[in-house]
Amino acid sequence: MRPLLSLRPFSRRRGTSLVELLVVIVVFLIGILAVAQIFPGGFRILAGTRARSLASTLATAQTQRLTARPDLLPEAILPVRTEYVGGTRVVIYEEKSPTDYAPSAQGIDPTGTAVDAGGSPLGKWGQISGPNTFRRVVGETHRIGAPRFLSPTPDSSKPFGGLVTLEYGPMDFKTNADTLAVYGRDMFRRTGEVPTSPIDAPRAYEYILVNGSLPSAEIVLPAPVPTVAEPAPLPYDYVAFMAIYVNDGGDVVRREIELPTGNLTVTDANDLTDVGYVRVPINTLPLGLTGSQTFLGVDRDSFRIARAFRRVAPTAFSPNDPYQYSVVNPFLGTLLFNPAGYNRFEQRPGEARQPFAARVNYDVYDWRILHEDFRIPRERFDTGAAATAPSVRLAISPLRATNDTGADGLPARSIEQLIVDRTGGLPAGWSTPAQDHFVLLDLETGGVYYETYNGRPLLDVNKSTGRVRFLSYSATGDSTGWLLLPDNSSVEVKTANRPVRAYYSGKDEWAVQVTRAPARYTRFIPTNGSPRPATGTYYIGGSDGQGILGGSVTRLYFPPADAGRKVTIGRISYVTSLGEHRTYEGGDFVIKYTKNPALDVIGLNGDVRALPSIDVKDVASDAVAFDDAVAEPANAVRGASVVVRVFHNDAKFALPPNGTIDLSLTGNPFDRYLRQWRVDTKETFLDGGEPLQ
Repeated sequence: MRPLLSLRPFSRRRGTSLVELLVVIVVFLIGILAVAQIFPGGFRILAGTRARSLASTLATAQTQRLTARPDLLPEAILPVRTEYVGGTRVVIYEEKSPTDYAPSAQGIDPTGTAVDAGGSPLGKWGQISGPNTFRRVVGETHRIGAPRFLSPTPDSSKPFGGLVTLEYGPMDFKTNADTLAVYGRDMFRRTGEVPTSPIDAPRAYEYILVNGSLPSAEIVLPAPVPTVAEPAPLPYDYVAFMAIYVNDGGDVVRREIELPTGNLTVTDANDLTDVGYVRVPINTLPLGLTGSQTFLGVDRDSFRIARAFRRVAPTAFSPNDPYQYSVVNPFLGTLLFNPAGYNRFEQRPGEARQPFAARVNYDVYDWRILHEDFRIPRERFDTGAAATAPSVRLAISPLRATNDTGADGLPARSIEQLIVDRTGGLPAGWSTPAQDHFVLLDLETGGVYYETYNGRPLLDVNKSTGRVRFLSYSATGDSTGWLLLPDNSSVEVKTANRPVRAYYSGKDEWAVQVTRAPARYTRFIPTNGSPRPATGTYYIGGSDGQGILGGSVTRLYFPPADAGRKVTIGRISYVTSLGEHRTYEGGDFVIKYTKNPALDVIGLNGDVRALPSIDVKDVASDAVAFDDAVAEPANAVRGASVVVRVFHNDAKFALPPNGTIDLSLTGNPFDRYLRQWRVDTKETFLDGGEPLQ
């Protein structure tokens, strides 16, 4: 029988055409792009929030570090530039505000070098701008530690002494411009004239400044005296800090001088009559004067002098002279002191014994090189698995990688290059690329850890995550590594629990900067033609009686570098509107710019109105002036604040293929770059860094 035909209509499924699919995709992409236009601002906000959080963490960590070791606080960290005047290195402390990030330069050439108006190089722009405007560390103090061999195990063939690692290294060490000064406690200034007999000679901790304010000013210094035990005594080196007055074509100019080691040396041969002292006319010292300039005198209150440590080879340490040191690593900032200084004390009349200590002045190489101290951990064990490599996570990530460029588009100078500068090349067995941005310093020997030794991986630095893994380990807990020691020899060392310092750079421009107002201030009294108050001084408005600098008679004026800093004043003596003489005991003040400087008096030969200041009326509303009848109307003025600032800048700028960027032009590319610095600030009130006297 024939089957019946279905009466249902024919059914056909219709698919999606390619054109329809493309239309849907286009519409979908348009929607995604529209949404994406909404979110970049949010992404930037999230990135900014993360950066601020990280900056706050870094600032807090550095502040806690300083709080834990206030003994390492320097006397000051200041803006400075170094110049050669008449063949002499002159350290010039600049009038620069903490918020002024521009370099003291005229332009930047295609190599990234800042130049002055005459085209002379001043240094790479990154080292004298941004966070690096304040980089002169003054008076970082270290007790001479227990001597040790610069080797993991005692080895008499290695250098022996007290090892010190500078707190804010790497330091900017130049063989042709020695900015490193190492010296002891300030000597006491004794009043009087030139001694007339040996019995009146200044003692080992004294000096005499004679006719200080006159061109005939001279210093009377102790000289080494032969003894039976030491018939040929070693020379005495001194370092001096002073402000001198110079006649420059009829104008009186004040110049801050830091006379480095080697320019003031006294030997037994200088003491021709064996009276135990030597007279040194100040105008015979290398003061950096040009032919048209003449020396007028020194500011007595600014004059400081100390016995300097002499730099020698570690093999030349004398058991009779504790004032000796050696530079172990001139770039990472490790010094070795004569073991004769260990467990030594100094006794001066009227005071308790003081431990023998060294103070160091140096320039920070670059605040953008971060450092962290830690101990290398032992390996940890995963449950049921083999031991895993011990590791440490650094504070910043990502780190700068080998081929990264700087903000100016040029290859970024590596930290590892500092090792090349010291050794003249990478040592045998050093297998990592020369352009690296991570160095691990061993704090017990001053040696540097190899990342790879003869092809054997020892350290793994993950630049993306900032994690450092120590690869050479065993199940027994005996981790090993290889060290490049200060004498350029290499040695294997057990790493577990060894103290180390990691130096590294962030991929973006990150910097942790520490600044410190001077630990103590002296009163600045102007003369005709003299400039405004300089580093470590203050000026009482209108106090010169001649109207030279003017200002308000109730204000203390400070250099621009001290703006925003806290100071303590032991006693303020003032006069009220009724003519009463009163005092205010012990106060804390913030140095700040006045809101209405135009209301103050303009000076005849200068103007301090634009300087930051403090006003006695803030604590004594009835004050009309400081009390000039008192020798020191503002007594015991001391800097008390330490400021930690974290800088971050991910902006870029282009260097010209020819010529220079003219920094005097408003809106130049570098000026726009400087405006992109984001700064997180933390200030702490610490007692430390007082000059040792």
